[in-house]
Amino acid sequence: MPETLEELYLRQPHLSDGKWVVTYTGTYYSITNPLAEDVHLMDIAHALSQVNRWTGHTTVPFSVAQHSVVCSYLVPQAFALRALLHDAQEHILADVNRPAKSELPQYSALEARHEAVIAQAAGIIGPCMTPEVKAADNLALALEYRDLFSIAAKKGPWVPDGDVSGIPPLVALGHAEAKLQFLRRYFELTGDYVLPLERRVATDAFRAGFEFAMRDFGQTITEEAKVCN
Repeated sequence: MPETLEELYLRQPHLSDGKWVVTYTGTYYSITNPLAEDVHLMDIAHALSQVNRWTGHTTVPFSVAQHSVVCSYLVPQAFALRALLHDAQEHILADVNRPAKSELPQYSALEARHEAVIAQAAGIIGPCMTPEVKAADNLALALEYRDLFSIAAKKGPWVPDGDVSGIPPLVALGHAEAKLQFLRRYFELTGDYVLPLERRVATDAFRAGFEFAMRDFGQTITEEAKVCN
């Protein structure tokens, strides 16, 4: 028999207020009481690859996943992982544009709470949005405006700050490509396909991430794979 909601709430009391979402990996993720052990890299990559930047007002869809990868190349190497994960909370909370966010103080507090939980799962000390990452975020914004806005949108008086003259044009990736690019970039930076906390607790989502890595890159099962069994 499938588990009932009542049984789920008894097993995971932090979900009992009913304010949760079901993620790609099947995790019940609390909006109000997020737990680091519920954060999974596969969920982040999958969801962010389908969340559009600019509230969807670019000429073609441009994902938060691709934006995050771009940002990770615009910072010193020491900040690249923070840059890659600086918008990871949007895999649960979605992308709210800056003007709207300024009118939603409760959302901003919620966003900060989820960012802290994700940083904990990723083994990052302190916030992801450092001054270096913020500067990269703003530069990526200027890049996206240059390459992905319509002629009509560019007729107005507003132009984002940032010298992007020497940076090659952005080419928007589809969902599958953006998801793969995000996961590959994480691997480049960490040598892994799961978050540190995922590896320690060895959840179903951990197994999904490890199996994805083996399928995509043809890796053989090693002693480390026994953690998944």
